Amino acid sequence: MAGYRQRVHQRAGATLRLNCPVVAEPTPLVSWSKDNRDINIAWDRHRVVVVTAEPLSSTGASHGGGGGGDDVSQLRVRNVTTDDSGLYVCSATNGFGSVRASFHVTVHRTLRYVTLGDPVSPVKLSQRRTSSTYVTLGAGHILPPLWYWGR
Repeated sequence: MAGYRQRVHQRAGATLRLNCPVVAEPTPLVSWSKDNRDINIAWDRHRVVVVTAEPLSSTGASHGGGGGGDDVSQLRVRNVTTDDSGLYVCSATNGFGSVRASFHVTVHRTLRYVTLGDPVSPVKLSQRRTSSTYVTLGAGHILPPLWYWGR
C-alpha cells in the first residue's frame, strides 16, 4: 500500500468519485484531504460514503482498491470545477497502523458551442490564439460561430 498513487481526469460539471483503496480489520477510521487541507463533510458539494467495491477482473481486484464485495470509503464531489483539481489523499488508521493513498485530480473545462449567426456563403475556418482561453473560428465577414472554453 505504501506509495499508492492514481491520476484521475474528470470533466467539469460531473461528479468526482474516489475510492480509498483500504480494506482492513479492524475497520479503519478514514479521513480525506485536498491539497493538505482536511475535507469537511459539511461542505456543500462534498460527501464521504461507504460503498461496496465492484470487481474489475476475475482476480477480484476492484477500482480504487479492495477485493470484490469489500466496503470502502468513497469521496464524492458534485458538480466539479477546475478549482477542484489538486492532490486528494485518503488516510486510514486502525490499531495496527496507518496508510495513505493519493489521487492527482485534474478537472478539464467543457467545450461549449455558441452560434451567433447562420453563414450564407461557404465557411472558411481560421484559427486564432489569444491570451484568453478561447479560440474563434471565423466565417468571412458574417457573424462567426464562436468556440470557447467555459467554466
